[in-house]
Amino acid sequence: MPRKRKQEPIPNDARIIEFKSGEFRPLLVSAKNIERVVIGLKPRTLRNWRSMGKGPRWFKDGQEYYYRLDDLEAYLTKDGGLSGDDFD
Repeated sequence: MPRKRKQEPIPNDARIIEFKSGEFRPLLVSAKNIERVVIGLKPRTLRNWRSMGKGPRWFKDGQEYYYRLDDLEAYLTKDGGLSGDDFD
């Protein structure tokens, strides 16, 4: 029987990179490219969250998973920040 994977914690300082005025702001971010947009968040963490039914809303196209940037921001800043419950 496979071992149950423990959810990966992310650093407390995980944050969306800041886009300058007039700079392109993506609507969707692929799970494999998440580190380019969200500092401190790994694709493995998103994979674990999906398997546990936690985390921000995601969309699947073929074998690739995508996240809306607005959903990521809302999830990372809910209740004023990430809580310890997100990592249990």
